Amino acid sequence: MKDEIPNIPNQDGRIVRLEVELSNLVKAIEDLAEASVRTSKDNHIEIAALAESLIKSREPNWGIMISSAVLAMAIGGAAMSPIWFRMSALEGNGAETKRELIEHRQLPIHPVAAAEVRELIRRIENLEKR
Repeated sequence: MKDEIPNIPNQDGRIVRLEVELSNLVKAIEDLAEASVRTSKDNHIEIAALAESLIKSREPNWGIMISSAVLAMAIGGAAMSPIWFRMSALEGNGAETKRELIEHRQLPIHPVAAAEVRELIRRIENLEKR
């Protein structure tokens, strides 16, 4: 049994337009691939020429070296600063918690227990007065 294409008005025109658009798309992709290969080759040639000129000069370019070092330090600082800020905040929180714990340990009796003892003493005094 053959697959039958349903009878849609202007079906042939639609198929032709789809085929034209598909061929245009294929051509655009081929052009993009060629341009990418050309650009890649050009970049490789330029990088090779630059490397060769740097090797031939045998003299260090201190400006570029210093700029590169400063850039690397800036990027590293930008990446590490949130971590450093968070660590210093945690150290501050840890010191505060430790101080509160020491103060709490120095109490003669826990504040809640002290309040309960005071309440018991008040009740005992009230019973004794009766």
